[in-house]
Amino acid sequence: MKFNITPEFINHWVAHLKSITTISSGLIVSIIAIIQLADMQPKFVILAAVSLGLFLFSIIGSVLAQMLLINKKTLSGEELNPSLQRILSQSLFVANIGFLLAVLALTIFGVINVL
Repeated sequence: MKFNITPEFINHWVAHLKSITTISSGLIVSIIAIIQLADMQPKFVILAAVSLGLFLFSIIGSVLAQMLLINKKTLSGEELNPSLQRILSQSLFVANIGFLLAVLALTIFGVINVL
């Protein structure tokens, strides 16, 4: 996928990726704290583990995409070479899909253990 990388594009995606990174980091800490502090034995702990892993993948994809978006060449208006554009699109995919699937797994885990 070829991106037309403009300053607006960079600002939009960096703000979005910073939000994903912050929320993912907070949810990782929250999941661990809730499981440790809960007196009950939660069911389907594998969903919490999957959620943690997906949040971690989301953070890695987000950081990689931010590194590609905020570099000297991109900020000076130069185009990324095709291999870096492919890596950028893949890291954006990993960041967004990983986050959505992690939230889904965490929601299912929460519903199963609350009901």
